[in-house]
Amino acid sequence: MRGRKLDRRISIYTISETQSGSGAPIQTSTLLATVAAEQRPVGGYESTQAARDQARGEKVFRVRWRSDITRKHTLVFEAITYDILNVAEVGRREGLDLTALAKVA
Repeated sequence: MRGRKLDRRISIYTISETQSGSGAPIQTSTLLATVAAEQRPVGGYESTQAARDQARGEKVFRVRWRSDITRKHTLVFEAITYDILNVAEVGRREGLDLTALAKVA
């Protein structure tokens, strides 16, 4: 895997859910790692639903191979939070392609 293409930095977060004293769910995020990545846009669309403009952007982030990233994680790139939709291995433990979706309302 070529290091020069990994010209972006992304932060991977673990999301956990606890309960407040009243029993309401509270989501917290914990930084797992900040890694170098290559970013590629895949597609996206804009629409109007319930009188609100909404946009969805999908990107693929290629990172060096790690065994601890799953679809249960989120990532942050340029102050936008993305849900990880798919984790695909590149080569034989050479890298990972993280397909991620950002929702901006």
